[in-house]
Amino acid sequence: MPALRLTKNPGKVANDVVKTLSDILVDQGAMTAEAAQKIKFTEVQTGKPQEEIIKLQNLVDEANLTKAKATLYNVAFDFGSRCPGSSLRNYTGYCYPI
Repeated sequence: MPALRLTKNPGKVANDVVKTLSDILVDQGAMTAEAAQKIKFTEVQTGKPQEEIIKLQNLVDEANLTKAKATLYNVAFDFGSRCPGSSLRNYTGYCYPI
């Protein structure tokens, strides 16, 4: 499972904190810490990635999962905040500012 490495001092491995997808969902308030621990345990037992486990068990909605993945991969994410509401009804995609 890919993990986000947050570093206080770049280049010093000893200070790194590794965050997984389930950790980020807990930080965002989309999932409980207990659910995150169960996901990590299932990941170790089955070898399935956390994202797949979360999707199979419908633990969070797609918007929260996408937001957490954006954080995990350090990608800018803006879920429709700059899109006019009326135009969103005409499309099935997402609005990302450029």
